[in-house]
Amino acid sequence: MAARARLSVCGKRRSAAAAAAVLSLVLLSAVVVGTFPPFSSRRWALWPEDWAPNASVVPSPSDGQGAGRRRGEVGGVATHTLILDRQRQRAGRKGSGDGKRPFAVNQLKHKSIPVAVKIKPSSATSHRFSPGHSAGKGDKVANAKASFLVSGKAPPPDTGTSDCRQKCGRAGPRPEVGHKTVRKDPATPKRRTLKRQRTQNTVDTERDPCQDFGEGRNQTQPEYVPWLSADDLRKMELLSGSVVLSKARVPGHGQVLQVVLDTGASARPDHSCHRGQCGLIKRPTDWYEVLAFHLDRVLGLNRTLPAVLRNFTGDLLPYRFTSGHARPLIWWDPDIRHLADKNNDQNSHSLTWTQYQAVLRSRCGVDRALNATPCVGLEHSEWGRLALFDFLLQVNDRLDRHCCGFQPEPSDLCMENLLRVKCSNSRNLGLVHILVRSSDPSRLVFIDNAGRPHQPHDNLDLRLLEGVDEFPDRAVSVLQSGCLEKLLLRSLSLDAELWRARGGAAGLKPFVRAIQQRGGVLLRHVRDRRLQLNRDL
Repeated sequence: MAARARLSVCGKRRSAAAAAAVLSLVLLSAVVVGTFPPFSSRRWALWPEDWAPNASVVPSPSDGQGAGRRRGEVGGVATHTLILDRQRQRAGRKGSGDGKRPFAVNQLKHKSIPVAVKIKPSSATSHRFSPGHSAGKGDKVANAKASFLVSGKAPPPDTGTSDCRQKCGRAGPRPEVGHKTVRKDPATPKRRTLKRQRTQNTVDTERDPCQDFGEGRNQTQPEYVPWLSADDLRKMELLSGSVVLSKARVPGHGQVLQVVLDTGASARPDHSCHRGQCGLIKRPTDWYEVLAFHLDRVLGLNRTLPAVLRNFTGDLLPYRFTSGHARPLIWWDPDIRHLADKNNDQNSHSLTWTQYQAVLRSRCGVDRALNATPCVGLEHSEWGRLALFDFLLQVNDRLDRHCCGFQPEPSDLCMENLLRVKCSNSRNLGLVHILVRSSDPSRLVFIDNAGRPHQPHDNLDLRLLEGVDEFPDRAVSVLQSGCLEKLLLRSLSLDAELWRARGGAAGLKPFVRAIQQRGGVLLRHVRDRRLQLNRDL
């Protein structure tokens, strides 16, 4: 019995101790609950940890959320109480650092005050941050009506700026963007504006990429074609509109006729050619020389003589010249220097292929004086002009008269005259039409530029480029720009007879595009060999 009494007393004591412990825990929980308001799990769905709202908004009476409502008694409103001291301190540090996002609850900075936040969810919007949303940037959830009530103080009066404080940037109210978040950074629109302006400028440039080469000007007058000088236009007018006064044969050229043109000035006919009043009438198939003249000017080479296409009439000229087929008329330059040798009078300098290659390696005027051996007085850059021009037009009669760089047709002169058999010995291969002016002996003059307009793309004469280590930058830029067709057709349209005889743009485009294709081959040649571009040409 005594043992049972002891066990009963011990059990009662243990029950009392357990009850006391439970009571202590309950009291401690009550103290904790009374001291710290409960946190809601929806806090993380509404605001990230580093985000601090601009908590100075006071609801207006129109919202139906009067200031007298007590916590937890607002019907249909989810009530959440937050302690925002850490967030306010963190956002305050950020705002003071960059001057962009100051944080304050009624401008209270020194005391942590519990703040009740009441959120009324919108039926049309789910207020949550996407996984990729950036926190700590001052973003706000659109269409959410929030009121911040400071404990122990009456709410401040409504000044009419509550909506602006919630949705405005420094530049004023921001437009509503549905349920999406709106960035507050005022610099963003400026950056976008600059980007949009740059895009518009880029589009304008792409719309007219040929402006740098003279397009985009007033094209109603020929004087606005910048690549044709006033002297070019004057000589073209002389060739196309002057009356033929007399004619003469050109020795060794049965298909060419020299004519004297009437300029209205009183001068003896035998002295007219010395005054620049003469021209050469060539075969109808040589019309390509007119295109060559315009190509030379568009590329900025300026080495050919002015040329037009013209119909001739009258009894002075032989019938084959007046039979109705338009013929090219080339201006006769009295200043061109010819050798005294009658068998080699189509040259100013006598050069073989081997000598020509030695001149190229010497870089005359750059690495060696113009009068030093083996130089002939021509600037090194002149050969780059000549090679580019001849390759685009496939003029082989100047540098490759023996057709050593391509497969000729059986009807070609180099085949009929058995010139191609000499290709094995470069010392016997002479150059033709290497001409200069007496007044400017360091620059070449390009004549007889009919070329080969129908040369196949897979049978181009690449020998014309051999040994040349630099090309004119202006001409290469035109080829790279893609503007050659537009510029060249614009220039050719100034010759009314050529435009009519060749069928306008539709008839001339195939020839222009063939030149463009050759230009692409030339550009690859320059790129693959990393050749120089001379800006001083």
